[in-house]
Amino acid sequence: MSDDQPFYAPDRKPAPPRQPKPAELLWTLVKGTESRRVELRDHGSIGAELQIYVNGEFVSGQRYENRALALLQADAIRDALQATGWR
Repeated sequence: MSDDQPFYAPDRKPAPPRQPKPAELLWTLVKGTESRRVELRDHGSIGAELQIYVNGEFVSGQRYENRALALLQADAIRDALQATGWR
């Protein structure tokens, strides 16, 4: 049979599960027993996403038009945290 079957064909096999791409760790800061981590997920032509983790738990994600803008924001977040005692 052809691989060009419509998605609704009763004998069509499901696509293999999508394998997630690991994020790029940009930095981790610690203050006492608390930690903050920022990761970058680069989606190529559709932009980049910054993901923020608090104590290892995902709390926020923000998409940016390109990688450069996401990196600028990550630097700004790190600078603000370091100004308040995070190392």
